[in-house]
Amino acid sequence: RPSGPAAQRPSGPAAQRPRGPAAQRPSGPAAQRPSGPAEIPVTGTRPGKRVIVIGGGPGGLSAAYTLKKRGLAPLLLEATEQVGGRMGGERIDGFSTDKAADFFPVSYDTTFRLCEELGVPLTNLSMDIGWHRHGRWVVTTPITSLGTLFRNIGPFRTIGFLSLRGIWPTMKLVWSLKADARHLNYASTHRIADLDTDETYGEYLDRLGVPEPVRVTLEGFLGLTMGNPEEFGATWIRAFLAEVLFKPDKLYTPEGGCSRLSEALAERLGTAIRVSTPVRRVVIENGRATGVVTDDGFMEADAVICSVPATRALEIMPDLPERIRRALGKVQYSFGIRVVLGLDRRPLPPGWSAALYPEDDTPSLLDRTVNLPECAPPGKSLLDLWVGESRARDLMELDDEEIARTLLADAHAKAPPGSALPQYEDVVFARVYRWHDAICKGLPGMFTAMTRMRQDMTEDLQNLRIAGDFMRSPIVNGAITSGVETANEVADFLEARS
Repeated sequence: RPSGPAAQRPSGPAAQRPRGPAAQRPSGPAAQRPSGPAEIPVTGTRPGKRVIVIGGGPGGLSAAYTLKKRGLAPLLLEATEQVGGRMGGERIDGFSTDKAADFFPVSYDTTFRLCEELGVPLTNLSMDIGWHRHGRWVVTTPITSLGTLFRNIGPFRTIGFLSLRGIWPTMKLVWSLKADARHLNYASTHRIADLDTDETYGEYLDRLGVPEPVRVTLEGFLGLTMGNPEEFGATWIRAFLAEVLFKPDKLYTPEGGCSRLSEALAERLGTAIRVSTPVRRVVIENGRATGVVTDDGFMEADAVICSVPATRALEIMPDLPERIRRALGKVQYSFGIRVVLGLDRRPLPPGWSAALYPEDDTPSLLDRTVNLPECAPPGKSLLDLWVGESRARDLMELDDEEIARTLLADAHAKAPPGSALPQYEDVVFARVYRWHDAICKGLPGMFTAMTRMRQDMTEDLQNLRIAGDFMRSPIVNGAITSGVETANEVADFLEARS
C-alpha cells in the first residue's frame, strides 16, 4: 500500500447507502430504482451439491450467486484479500474507489438485470472531456441534439475528426460502424463472433485510410481504459466505439461506483466466499473435475467453475484437453496502472469529467465525483490517473508512492487551465492499482475460438466450466453473462444427475 500522507487502511465494505445527493436515474434498461429481495430466491436443484467457483471477479461472483439461487452450495475461492476483481473497490474514510471498471454501456443487459434484482440503483453519466491537442485545450460534450453537435464542431476540427484530412476517413469509420451496428454491442445475445476476422484495429484503420491526427485522438480516448488499442482485434474495438460514440448519453454506473455491484453480490453470498485462498490446481480425471488443490490441501467438489484470466486458467488446469488449451492460448491481456487520489478540492476545471493527453504518455485524468458525488464526502473529490500499457510496464516495479508522485508530477506539467491539481503532500490518501491483466485484447480470431471452445467444453468435460469476459465479450457484461450461463449449465447438469 502507498505510504503517502494520511493513507489509511480502508474500513471494508460498508452496508450504508452512499452519501451525497441522489443521482439521476437512467432512462435505459433497469431504469427503475429496485428495492431488491431480502433473500436470494431459490429455485430448482436439490440442496447440498457443492460447486467450487474459482475467482471472485464479476464472472465468479455472478456464477456463485446464480448457483445459490438454483439451490446449490457454492464455495467461491478468491486468491486475494478482496473479491470484485476489475469491478472491485475500497471504502476509505467516506470515499469509495473503483479499481478498474468505470461505466456500463446501455447494452449491458445481464448486468442491468442483476442491478435491479440486487437493489443497486444506477445513474446516467455525462462526460465533458478536455483534450490537450497541438499545445492547447478543447472540450467535447456528448452529442445528444443539434445544438450539442454545433458546439462540438470547433473541438472536432482541433482533434482531427473534422479537419480537411480527417473528415472523409471519419465518415467512412462512422458508416462502417453503423453498417454492423446490429452486431456491435455487448448484450448477452450479441453475435460479435459473426464479424470476427484476422484484422487488428490498426490494420482496420489502415484500410479506411484514417490519418495520424484522427488515430491519435482515438488512441487517446481508447487509451483511457485499454492502453495501446491498435494491436487489439478490430471487431472488439469497433464494438466499443459503436457503444460509446453512438450512445454517449446512455452510459450508466451504480451510484457510488461500479464496485457497489460487487459488494451487493458479496453480501448475498456471505459465508460462501473464502478470500486469501489461491487455487493451485484443478484435479481432472477422465473428463471430470473431482475438486481443487489449495494450500490447505484437496477440496472435493461435485462441479467446478473456473473464472480467472485465461493465462491463469492454463496454469491451474494443465490437464485440460489440448484443443481447449489451444483456444485459451489465444487470449492476451494489456497492462495498466490506475492511481486514485482522495482530495479536498475539485481537481479539474468546472464541469470537466476527464482530461486526456492523446499525444504523449501524460496520464489521463478522471474526476469521478462530477457524476458520482456519493464517491466522496461533501466538499471532497476523487481523482483517477490512468496510464496505458507502454507507460505501465515502465512503472510497474516501482513502489506505490513513487508511482503516484510520478504520475501526479506529469499531470502538473500540462495541467488544464483553471484546474486545481494538488501536490502529493496535500492528498488525503493514495491508492495504486496494478493490472497485469487489465483488458482482454480480443485478438483477431479470439471470438471465433471461444465460441468453438464453449462447444468443446460440453463435449470433453462433464462438470467443469470456464467463465470470464473472454468467453463472451471482453468487458464486465461479458464476464457476468458468462458467469450466469456457466452456473445454469452446471446446475442443469447436476439436476439431471440427481
